[in-house]
Amino acid sequence: MDTKVKAKLIKFLENGQVDLALSFLKLIKADSPARTNSQNRSLHLWLSMIEHEAENQGVTWDKLIKHTSQLRVTSEALKSAIKQLIKALWGHTSTTQIKKTEQLNIVIDHVTDWLSKEMEVPAFPCDEEKQKLDGQRIGAINNLSREDYPVYKKPTI
Repeated sequence: MDTKVKAKLIKFLENGQVDLALSFLKLIKADSPARTNSQNRSLHLWLSMIEHEAENQGVTWDKLIKHTSQLRVTSEALKSAIKQLIKALWGHTSTTQIKKTEQLNIVIDHVTDWLSKEMEVPAFPCDEEKQKLDGQRIGAINNLSREDYPVYKKPTI
């Protein structure tokens, strides 16, 4: 609380205007930012410093997440993770920017691969009547196993 605010509050109390002083305090509390601009800049700088160190040390989210307390999986948290994925892959800032087939399929593959290491992932919902390609009916996308991907062979030098 700065000196002007304190002086105004003291003036209300000295004049016996307790109700006005309480209203003034509630107003100040409602209008006060959660942190100062300096604190906000420091927080963002610190997060950038952590990001840089994590990159230098090869630390990734999968390593950090293992050490957290039991956080509940929520659709909001999953969407946040998908937003990070689509930003890294295509520079998109919203899930609405994902292209209808190819990009959505890539997102589904990444998320399925990530989550299937710990849980059974439900199939992606689709309207089978709308999912026709060259007269062939495409069912719901199934969970992909590692056997579905070609084996990576290191290039020889």
